[in-house]
Amino acid sequence: MASQLDVRDSRLAEYEVLEQIGKGAFGAAWVIQTRRKPNHRFVLKKVRLARQSERQRFMSRQEMHLVAALRHPFVAGRAAAVSLSHSLR
Repeated sequence: MASQLDVRDSRLAEYEVLEQIGKGAFGAAWVIQTRRKPNHRFVLKKVRLARQSERQRFMSRQEMHLVAALRHPFVAGRAAAVSLSHSLR
């Protein structure tokens, strides 16, 4: 298992972390897969909202909604959004 992603939260327990694929000022991204069906892979993007200004949090929410609406064969869509400490609403 590769990464520093904390998967102790029960909402993440069904996933296995495969590798970290990106890191930025406000978070990081990992390739994960479901434990029940190992061929179901996703990208998990963790964003630290506490370190963001109100405008940056607004832009994070905007990005989340844009990805949810996006339909393109070469871009992964959003499967779910989970807030572990700060609400995105």
